Amino acid sequence: MVPALAPFERFFAGPVVLLLVEEPRRAGIPTEASLRQAFALTNAETRLALALADGSSLAAAAEGLQITRHTARAHLKSIFAKTQVHRQAELVVALRKLSQS
Repeated sequence: MVPALAPFERFFAGPVVLLLVEEPRRAGIPTEASLRQAFALTNAETRLALALADGSSLAAAAEGLQITRHTARAHLKSIFAKTQVHRQAELVVALRKLSQS
């Protein structure tokens, strides 16, 4: 038994497992420079790609970057072409793979 759990021993009839969960945000996110170099993204496209890779929706990313949703969609279309993906989920996977290499 972990000493920190000893005071709670009376609440549990059997063995106790402590599960620690860490929020994955920012883990596995590439740098701006590596994104621009790998995919020839513009600064605006890079900022949007990073926001999406960090878990933001397109609408939230647009708001955070202070651009319209229309502009965000245009950037996203260009990002998809440059990264050769077709969906946001694929983009996130591609970006996380880039950060691991």
